[in-house]
Amino acid sequence: KSDDRRSDLGIHPTFRKIYCDAVPYLFKKVRAVYSKGGWFAKGMKLEAIDPLNLGNICVATVQKVLLDGYLMISVESVESSDGSECFCYHASSPYIFPAEFCQTHHIELMPPKGYTPETFVWEEYLAATGSKAAPAQLFNK
Repeated sequence: KSDDRRSDLGIHPTFRKIYCDAVPYLFKKVRAVYSKGGWFAKGMKLEAIDPLNLGNICVATVQKVLLDGYLMISVESVESSDGSECFCYHASSPYIFPAEFCQTHHIELMPPKGYTPETFVWEEYLAATGSKAAPAQLFNK
């Protein structure tokens, strides 16, 4: 029955655009994200590939948790007063990592402002900023 209605409305030019261009099956489905024991929260720290400099994995902070598993993340090595340093990643993205991922895999990490790669230690940084690392089980690894 819905196919009959769709074909009837598809004849009219106004509805043809609606039914031909903006139909749900043309859009990708959002990847389901399943996590046991919690979810990302504002202020959690992690490591992320900087989308403006793909050669760098940086210390990052969750700035906002959006719908459908999306996160607004800021890179700690870049400061901006207008929020333009934030970028959006999905929680299942292969470009975000738990704290100490780089250390575990012997990859250079870009530390936050005020630190050097030699002086940066995750535990000390978390204590100094009064924040916590995003739990490793939240990452799609």
